[in-house]
Amino acid sequence: MDVLSTDSIAHCASHIESVLGGDRDRPLVGVVNNAGYCMIAPMELTPDADVRRIFELDFWAYVAVIRTFLPLIKRNKGRFVNVGSYGGYVNPPLWAPYCALKAAIEGMTRAWRLELMPFGVGRWP
Repeated sequence: MDVLSTDSIAHCASHIESVLGGDRDRPLVGVVNNAGYCMIAPMELTPDADVRRIFELDFWAYVAVIRTFLPLIKRNKGRFVNVGSYGGYVNPPLWAPYCALKAAIEGMTRAWRLELMPFGVGRWP
């Protein structure tokens, strides 16, 4: 699945739904977001286009995958696993763009989890 293509994400979700066929014995219970590119460069010298490009892959692609798969996950009370990084907490020099987007993933994941809990998404049994 090309996580930078909404068509590819939608096709994948549709394919998975057709394979599972709504069978309660074969629910989709989890989606793992693990796309990423680690850019290590001085922020002062990093072109804005490069920073935007890693946010497209490392942040906005996660959002697109979650939104697309959310109906299936809600139906089955499953969960999303967003793979972050220590870069969301530890901020070494030359890692500013990477640390910023990993902090964004962490914050988005924690907040969105609370929004989805009333629907049974991500709850522990």
